[in-house]
Amino acid sequence: MVSGNAVIYQPLVSILVPIWNERANVPTLIASFQRLAYHPCELVLCAGGADGSFEEASRYAGERIIVIRQEAGEGKQRALARCFAASHGELLFLTDADARLTDAAFSSTLKPLFTGVYEAATGPRAPLPEQMALPIIAYQWALEVAGNAQFGQESAGMLGSNAALTRTVAERVGSFGWEARTGTDLSLALRLRQHGIRIRYVPDHPMPVALATTVRDYSRQRSRWLRNLLLIGRRYDDRQLQRQALVSMGLGLSFWLLLLPGPYFRKRSLLWCALLTYGVYRRSLYVKRSPEIVQRMLRWRLDLLLFYCLVDFFTWMRAGLEALFPQWRGRW
Repeated sequence: MVSGNAVIYQPLVSILVPIWNERANVPTLIASFQRLAYHPCELVLCAGGADGSFEEASRYAGERIIVIRQEAGEGKQRALARCFAASHGELLFLTDADARLTDAAFSSTLKPLFTGVYEAATGPRAPLPEQMALPIIAYQWALEVAGNAQFGQESAGMLGSNAALTRTVAERVGSFGWEARTGTDLSLALRLRQHGIRIRYVPDHPMPVALATTVRDYSRQRSRWLRNLLLIGRRYDDRQLQRQALVSMGLGLSFWLLLLPGPYFRKRSLLWCALLTYGVYRRSLYVKRSPEIVQRMLRWRLDLLLFYCLVDFFTWMRAGLEALFPQWRGRW
């Protein structure tokens, strides 16, 4: 990059993406990478699965796109470690196969690393524009906006679809070589924090990412996230994360146990109704503070907010049960 007579050095950025059975997302991901204005950068894909993801990705392999095969059973964490080993960049950018890289999100998340003040950064995500016709998408966006509002200048976690760190820091915390059946981004954030590395939160430009389009997929994803807070929080001795998970899991289980027949059923039913009413009220506040498009879809849809609230209570209970049984803990 040249400014007047001065040459401004821009470090090589490696974008690391594990891909498993996501062939349909490969062309759009690569197209968004090729549109990025930042140079130099490279895209490193570890792709595999029965749907031909590796074969599809290999069609684009070249000087700036590195493709390696992901084998069955490796999982996302090992695939990420292999992406790292094949990369060359001084800076690393982490994203998902269903993301669409934009100059705004890419540059803003990397910017704190250019200054040298921070060695890791993360930003939020937003739904793909074509998904916004679905109420479940609008609801997820409302939850994301509410959650992101709690962050200050720094974040306790990292979003796996919009995160960046220096190569030096990645090597310092283990080069992605640790075990993580699920929760790769949470594990990374906790390892960074254990090494005293602060994570800058950059809220300005969300990364467009495909969100869950069905209630079933939404519940599975949220259950996995909540389960990770407990299990990974316990592994890294983070009691705050464990408490956060246990409160939600306990609330979900208690909510449904209140409906069981037995003594004091009427009083328990009143408490159940009170919990549900409060849950719907909280979700209405999330919607009220969301982007206008979300408000137009959900602000007066108490029926949908009631339904999604029930789904959330079920999901919290589900996460607790999955965490309880070892054979369910690695469910994706």
